[in-house]
Amino acid sequence: HLVSDLECGRMSSHNFWKLIETSLWSLGQGRPNQKADLGALWSEILSESVVLNQDVMDIIDDLVGKHRIGVLSNVIKDHAILLAKLKVYDSFEPVVLSCREGLRKPDRKLFQLAAKQAGVWCRQCLFIDDLEENLKAAAAVGMKTHLFKDAPTLRADLKKRKLL
Repeated sequence: HLVSDLECGRMSSHNFWKLIETSLWSLGQGRPNQKADLGALWSEILSESVVLNQDVMDIIDDLVGKHRIGVLSNVIKDHAILLAKLKVYDSFEPVVLSCREGLRKPDRKLFQLAAKQAGVWCRQCLFIDDLEENLKAAAAVGMKTHLFKDAPTLRADLKKRKLL
């Protein structure tokens, strides 16, 4: 439940990690470290964890201008800020993030909200995700879906759908 609270913006990263630290300490694992700069450590971990799939970014570049491309992501606030600084979201409209909306995939309301912000009906959307659970929820509101495995398979499916 803590991850859900973190992704939905109901808890800060600082509070999340303090609770983890306290929980581990209460179980006899580790010890509280009052001197550690958890914020700096967390920022460093996030920065090092960002790896963009350039093949997917190339597909997005090919789609921009031809179709409306949005992003719908379960993401924590700190990660969203970093991705925005790196201009990852620049090609997307709308940008629907769990930490801003207080909802996370696979909540049906989030898919409906994303379609509404895109100015289209759910049945007009193609939702791409790597988790079956999220695809089932998207399909339940009428979206077409694609299970992401790799960029070549995605490109082939988009061509088959005549989107590329």
